[in-house]
Amino acid sequence: MLEGFLLLLGFALLIGGAELLIHAASKLAQGFHISEFIIGLTIVAIGTSLPELFIGIEASFQNEFAISIGNVVGSNICALLFILGLATLLNPITFEKNTRRIELPLCIFVNGLLYLFCLTDGVIDRIEAGILLTLFVLFLVYLIMTTKKGKEQEENKPMSVGFFFINFILIIISAFCLKIGSTFVIDHATALADRFHISSKIISLTLIALGTSLPEIFTTLVSAKSKKHNIAVGNVIGSVIMNTLLIIGVSAMINPIQITSAFHFEFIVLIIASLLISLFTFLKPKHHMTRTDGAILIGVYVLYLMMLCWL
Repeated sequence: MLEGFLLLLGFALLIGGAELLIHAASKLAQGFHISEFIIGLTIVAIGTSLPELFIGIEASFQNEFAISIGNVVGSNICALLFILGLATLLNPITFEKNTRRIELPLCIFVNGLLYLFCLTDGVIDRIEAGILLTLFVLFLVYLIMTTKKGKEQEENKPMSVGFFFINFILIIISAFCLKIGSTFVIDHATALADRFHISSKIISLTLIALGTSLPEIFTTLVSAKSKKHNIAVGNVIGSVIMNTLLIIGVSAMINPIQITSAFHFEFIVLIIASLLISLFTFLKPKHHMTRTDGAILIGVYVLYLMMLCWL
């Protein structure tokens, strides 16, 4: 089916464009003698959310509000329940103090704040978008301030004009791939939804959310398999916070997002998922998530998908 092929092509362009942009931007940042930990906290961290970001921007321009909000909420639910659950099944995960005391409560707070914005008048306006973007900047500042500085940057050779030009062109190509990919995904996902009489809400919460979460899935699973717990947990929790603050903030700044009551259930599931993970870190064994906890998270995600079909 043509729509299915073009949808897969759109996902490929989104993920490939994000990887290319991360690579080229990181090279340029190194050329300007920016430290590696700053690159990791900004370019790489935001880079894994680029597919969702471009989907959100394109959906805002096309007034596809169900896709704009559904993609973020669906990706966040997928990250907290499915991705983190799968990672824990591979290897039990240990949570650092900062993650337990700051980042997990912040995750609950930002998702609760977004839900509050939706409850007030059913619209995320530009003022609320500005609040989300301000919190996003503050979150980046927090990450930079709490990250231990690595080794001093080694002496770099002066950046040549050719090196700058090549990476600048790669950034332009990656941005083009992201734009075309996001257009393909939205156009052909909605076409598939119309063909099979499925709502845009269901498509955005499942197919689009899973497709745009592929970078986080791969990164988290590789980290968990290598027992790099901090990267695995940080990738998931950081991605959820960034998705909520950056993507919804940018999307609503472009075009205020109208949200129907149909999404209330998803917001409740998202907040419950955040609370459940926080609870696991306080139960014995403290500060850990066991394989049983991971199985529970995946079970909740499967139950959520089943309830989507019934509601």
